[in-house]
Amino acid sequence: MQGIKCRLEAKTYCRDYPVSCATCSNNTAESRFTQTPTWHIQSKESKDAGKALFEKPRIQNRDSEIAFDILTDSVENYRRSTPLRDIKPLMLIKSVRRIPQVLEAFERLNFIDKVYFRNYPPKEICDIENTWLKEHLKDYTHIIISSDDITPTPRQIKQLLEDVKEYDLPVVAGFCNVCEFNRKDEQGMMCGYCADNMPHPSSNVTFLPVSFRPLTRESYSLLSMQWTEQHPRIYRVWFQGMACAAIRRDVCEQIPFRSWTKGLGGLMEDLAFAEDCAEHGIPQFVDFRVSIRHFGTHHGQILVGKERKGIDFEKASRT
Repeated sequence: MQGIKCRLEAKTYCRDYPVSCATCSNNTAESRFTQTPTWHIQSKESKDAGKALFEKPRIQNRDSEIAFDILTDSVENYRRSTPLRDIKPLMLIKSVRRIPQVLEAFERLNFIDKVYFRNYPPKEICDIENTWLKEHLKDYTHIIISSDDITPTPRQIKQLLEDVKEYDLPVVAGFCNVCEFNRKDEQGMMCGYCADNMPHPSSNVTFLPVSFRPLTRESYSLLSMQWTEQHPRIYRVWFQGMACAAIRRDVCEQIPFRSWTKGLGGLMEDLAFAEDCAEHGIPQFVDFRVSIRHFGTHHGQILVGKERKGIDFEKASRT
């Protein structure tokens, strides 16, 4: 962790212990992260937002102990004495669009069972998922949750499955870029970064609890994509945006899926899941080696109410 006199100051913070930081000039310093009610993190203003490793956070003091636990936990605390040999995952995909790159990506994932929940409105999808899982969850060890606007590769899914075998993690996910819907075309809003094929500044992951008072986009202390590239390891997090989140069966049984309906609108199932995991003391992890592309080019091409809604199951064609 970053020492009190770290030369990096507040532009970033280090997730390693002081003794392993080659940059730190005061490796023996006490960590700046202490379990006190006044603890918070505030990133400095920067003229070049791309150089800031964290987006400007707004954290409530009551969350300091939760943040302390997350920042000091290690995936090694969850290593299995003997790796799992047999797991049976199911990929659950919420599909309300048809993005060619995404369809092609899922076709290549032919080594895993998949179930598509197609064109359900936000008010219905969670109940439909939970009802279906009550009948079928017993057949699987893990559920891998995905949206229909990311392109996971076979290697990335297999990496998450290796994580599950090696570590007893209740939840481990990949991550993706966050799109900014700041441009409009004839089909609706779209992401300017995607349209211009430019790097996205933020990921869909936070270490810090999301501030709910009030809930705005700035409530998320999103990790920058720059930080994720520099830390290709598994870390415990508070929020992950369901970019192929592998959830253990007992967690699915304990926490049913629900939408987050206290602001901003939309489904926000990932935020509701993070809130429920925090309430039940269930740690979430992200493998920052699993960087998945998120497409913000089809936001205005939702098929809900235009095409049939239903559940389609697709059996794996190979192992």
